[in-house]
Amino acid sequence: ALKFNVKEAQMIKGQEVSMSFTSSNFEEVYGFQFTMETAGMELSGVESGALQITDANVALVDGALTMSWHSDVKVTATDEELFTIKLVANQDGALKSSLQITDRITRSEAYMTDSYNEVGIELEGKTSAEFVLGQNEPNPWKGETRITFSLPVSGPATFTVYDVTGKNIMISTEDYAAGTHTIILKDQDIEAAGSVLYYRLESGDFTATRKMITIE
Repeated sequence: ALKFNVKEAQMIKGQEVSMSFTSSNFEEVYGFQFTMETAGMELSGVESGALQITDANVALVDGALTMSWHSDVKVTATDEELFTIKLVANQDGALKSSLQITDRITRSEAYMTDSYNEVGIELEGKTSAEFVLGQNEPNPWKGETRITFSLPVSGPATFTVYDVTGKNIMISTEDYAAGTHTIILKDQDIEAAGSVLYYRLESGDFTATRKMITIE
């Protein structure tokens, strides 16, 4: 696989954070593309490094970052800063824990050597995927809010919204692929449910709950 490394950074909610990409084996590369799950963060800009990158190379699609780059000549740039992508953090925490390479939007692959060998893409230094339930954004909210969650393995997951008395307002069970997903919750999903609500994610032995506030 073509291995990318993203320099670790500390995220502060609402502030810009930079993803600086390097690679330990960027050798004779003609091109690559990938989907990177970023837990719903917004794209704010790009900067070139050893590779010439513009806004045309990246996009935000359905809550994930997609990227595609190619060259007419093979490029070797091992252990150099390749490019930087800037995001707006939607929570506090470590950057790498919010990132995951998937095939959800764009298949993640690279083309190397004169034979155009097709290889996969990996994110170096990334700890094993974990169950994660993110805080809804925005919060408090009116109209709609987005909730991101990550699963380390494919399987069914149940999402429940309930009020302060424990009454279930909404229950949804679906099969999900491993990776990061986003649920969009709208006013009509929780009509007359009160301003203080809780949401819970259950998958296998994992259960997590968070609180949210609605504005009438």
